[in-house]
This record gives sequence, structure tokens and C-alpha cells, in this order.
Amino acid sequence: MDSMLENIRLLSHVTPGHYSKWELDPVSFIMLNDIPFAEGNVIKYVMRHRDKDGVKDIDKAIRYLQMIKEKHYGKAE
Repeated sequence: MDSMLENIRLLSHVTPGHYSKWELDPVSFIMLNDIPFAEGNVIKYVMRHRDKDGVKDIDKAIRYLQMIKEKHYGKAE
């Protein structure tokens, strides 16, 4: 896993500025932990909402959470 982390960090020059305050950007975290797509997007949008699109990012995270909920636990009543 150390070599994977090293390879991911080599790509840090392409990390958008709104992730620069974090020790590890969300894409690297998601890849290192093999997190599924929808769950990864929740992480991404929650991490960036204060520095990028505000409430739009929170709404996107909520939408992905709703999709995860429906897929794994059925439709809400």
C-alpha cells in the first residue's frame, strides 16, 4: 500500500486548490481505501463544500446518500 500512496501523492500536482488544506485529498483517500463510487462522492462533496460550491455540494452529497440508502436499504416510506 505504501507504493500506491507514493504514486497517488506524485499526482498531487493535479489536485484542485480547494483540497490543498487537507493532508490527503479525497480522491487519494477514496482510492487508498477502495471506497465505492457513491460513497466516495459523498466524501468529496462534504470535504469541499466550504471552499467550492457551498450548499450545492451539500445537496449533491445528500443526493448520493439518498441513492445509497435506496440501493442498500430500500425506498423510504
